Amino acid sequence: IRTLMLKRVGVIKLIFDENYGKDGDIVPILVDVEDIIVDKNATPGKNPRFIAHRQAKTVDEWVAMFPDSKKIIYDALGIKRGVQSQRAKREVVYETWFTWYDDSGKPQESVAWLLKDKVIGKERNPHWVYDDEQMSDTDSNIIPSPSKPFFAVNHLNLGKRWIDETTLVEQAETLQTLLERRGRQLAQNADDASGGLVLNAGMVDKSDAAKLTGDPQEKIMVDGDVRAAAARLAPAQLPSYVLEDKYDARQEIDNVFATHETTRGEDSKSKTLGQDVIQQNQDMTRHDDLVRSVENMATRLFKYVVQMMKVHYTEEHMFRMAGENGQFDFIMLGNDKIEDGIDIRVKAGSTLP
Repeated sequence: IRTLMLKRVGVIKLIFDENYGKDGDIVPILVDVEDIIVDKNATPGKNPRFIAHRQAKTVDEWVAMFPDSKKIIYDALGIKRGVQSQRAKREVVYETWFTWYDDSGKPQESVAWLLKDKVIGKERNPHWVYDDEQMSDTDSNIIPSPSKPFFAVNHLNLGKRWIDETTLVEQAETLQTLLERRGRQLAQNADDASGGLVLNAGMVDKSDAAKLTGDPQEKIMVDGDVRAAAARLAPAQLPSYVLEDKYDARQEIDNVFATHETTRGEDSKSKTLGQDVIQQNQDMTRHDDLVRSVENMATRLFKYVVQMMKVHYTEEHMFRMAGENGQFDFIMLGNDKIEDGIDIRVKAGSTLP
């Protein structure tokens, strides 16, 4: 959600890490959207034509992932001897998931790893049970068609692009700029509260006047009436609308994010409890739209998780769940225990609390 607020889209990627746990497991990764290249015609909630994930690893790590492509990797990077300094260098590879069409015109899903202009690895979508595989009768797919394991959460979106049109942070940016400008004006006015100092040239010469810093501890000697030697000019007072403008900007930022005092748990300006409840309900209504966006993404993600369980849980995995009286229940789950046609849903509003 924080990435969504700052960069217009938040993306989670699912991988099956064979080294995670005893038999490997499904791992969600928060992807930096600046490392994503996506089809410009992609729309929210749909399967894009392609997504490329930019990743940087050492040459040794890429060779370990694709040992059969060691020569291709070395040739692409111009490595001859393969000394330690060369193998420790980090190189960028684009893990590219894409849709293509077979001879019958049926869409297929695959993934390829691109280093420079070389393909160092490729395979069909590994999270799908294919008809030509020797699988048991209980093995079948949960989702209707293979898709890419990237899940974007969108909020302020018209449905035309994969990334949002704007963010709440962007909407509040101009208000924040105004708030800071008014704050500087008030601070400067407070600094100038003592007003300007006017000196009598006949009683204070220029050299003494140049040494004055305004320090209350400094002293200067004059001949004659000291009240005639110096005077202070009254400071200019800021119009009342400057302070009001600052308060208005602060209030509007709270309106944009729907985070007023009551919702934040601070002392409110309301006079009655009823007003506080109404304000909090208004904020929750605004938050509900964001929560539904997250739940929409979560529904697609959880369905894909169960799809990956169907494919990769060939061995039973143990899960620990909170049971009654503070005890834990242990559940063993394998792909043969996941029924065909199972439906995964996220209850609307269940994430709001």
